[in-house]
Amino acid sequence: MNTFNKTLVGSLLALALGNAFATSFVQPTVAEGGSDRLIEKRVAEGGADRLIDKRVAEGGSDRLIDKRVAEGGSDRLIDKRVAEGGSDRLIDKRVAEGGSDRLIDKRVAEGGSDRLIEKRVAEGGSDRLIDKRVAEGGSDRLIDKRVAEGGSDRLIEKRVAEGGSDRLIDKRVAEGGSDRLIEKRVAEGGSDRLIEKRLAEGGSDRLIENRVG
Repeated sequence: MNTFNKTLVGSLLALALGNAFATSFVQPTVAEGGSDRLIEKRVAEGGADRLIDKRVAEGGSDRLIDKRVAEGGSDRLIDKRVAEGGSDRLIDKRVAEGGSDRLIDKRVAEGGSDRLIEKRVAEGGSDRLIDKRVAEGGSDRLIDKRVAEGGSDRLIEKRVAEGGSDRLIDKRVAEGGSDRLIEKRVAEGGSDRLIEKRLAEGGSDRLIENRVG
């Protein structure tokens, strides 16, 4: 009996000493709510909260990446920056703020259909950039470093023919579709002719011996 009592007392004493020893090295913090957790000596206050890299992600879908908290469930942290929207992207250390936005050559193309060509942004979906200039309309063309402003416009010999049927002949623009340029002069009507450096003004006119008949 005495042996049993001694054994029991010894066991209780050992248990007490063990608890005291453990208490001296572990000082836990109490998580006060049923869903709260204690992670790395910090309290995650909500059931879905997480503590990542010694920081608490406050929302269930929040993430902590590279020691920063991405505050929304679809947020991402790329190159140590947070892309604030689910469809946002961070490219070349800049955030493309819209889901369809792109960042090309360190610039952000702000619209989904925008393009960046030769380090410039074509601001409209149908715009083009040719020879380092932006053709502002979908049908515009840039020829010989100039922009033809209309879809049917042409650029001839470094000049823009402003109408779809216009022509440029010998460095001059024939302004009408039926106009002709003869010997460096423009015959303004479709039936007009230029004879011996003079203009026969009517379709049936003739020029005889430097005179118009």
